[in-house]
Amino acid sequence: MLLDAIDHVQLAMPPGGEELATWFYEGILGVPRVPKPPHLAVRGGCWFERGSLRIHLGVQDDFVPATKAHPAFTVLDLDRLEATITTNGLAVRRVDDPLEPDVLYVDDPFGNRIELRPTRGVEDKADYAQVVEDVARTAVGDRLADELAFVHELDRLKTVLRQSFVGEASRRENTAEHSWHVAVMAAVLSEHLEADVDLARVVLLLLVHDIVEIDAGDTGIYDDTSNGSKEEREEAAADRLYGLLPDDVGARLRDAWEEYEHGTTPEARAARVFDRLAPVLLNLSAGGIAWRRWGVSADRVREVVAPIGAGAPELGRLVDAALERAVADGLLPAGGSGLILP
Repeated sequence: MLLDAIDHVQLAMPPGGEELATWFYEGILGVPRVPKPPHLAVRGGCWFERGSLRIHLGVQDDFVPATKAHPAFTVLDLDRLEATITTNGLAVRRVDDPLEPDVLYVDDPFGNRIELRPTRGVEDKADYAQVVEDVARTAVGDRLADELAFVHELDRLKTVLRQSFVGEASRRENTAEHSWHVAVMAAVLSEHLEADVDLARVVLLLLVHDIVEIDAGDTGIYDDTSNGSKEEREEAAADRLYGLLPDDVGARLRDAWEEYEHGTTPEARAARVFDRLAPVLLNLSAGGIAWRRWGVSADRVREVVAPIGAGAPELGRLVDAALERAVADGLLPAGGSGLILP
């Protein structure tokens, strides 16, 4: 559902519109919000960027929405994005032109007109993935074809944005990056675990536990509202995704996912150490940006990171000391919570 653009897009919005802009451009269109330089942040407004795509909204006191001149974005999965837009209560308008039947328009929360059109050739690319599967089915057999279908589906994990930012705070990380990061962390830091574990099993759990986010999306650990439906959404995702594989392979990976979710084995508890540690380290490196976005206090963070100390006391002491320093330096409030969008 990625957008793309050739150049920098500049739009205007009325004063105080930062939260609505974040809801639309990051939450719906999927372009991460990034911090503005300090000398520009005082003016208000907000920036959204991914790679070469830059959408910058500036505050305009006498704001008038841009209903004629407008930016146009190409979209990898236009139907999916349209469904997301309408699910969030916004109306889309199709172009009444037989030469461009797939182009649609939507207004941002301030009335600015946005054009969305499919990326050229995306249908051919999707079709050719199917061609590869068909070739495998003919040349080798159904088993390899089914495994390739799953591997192809895994690529979508790279497009799922998490709540944590990368260490330099320039963008949000994606779930594929997170899975790789925590798996390598386990390989490097396993000596600090209190229990003897099968490290290969720990790495497997870390690599597969978030595959369900391809369908279910990332549910922020501080997002109390979305966490209410998390289990149901992820169970349905596990049914579909692991069901793509041959029965024995799908069952093996599904069992690993269930093991992590239930947290009943030493390996699952060890995996949770690194799954909880990685976001803390990223938040500290990024100046606490994700903590500020969710308005969480140090006490709430300590509740979330409790599995770290339980499974790796040395790492737990590190996190406790780092959180104390973050509070002292103003990166994290000692108490009081509530959604804050900087």
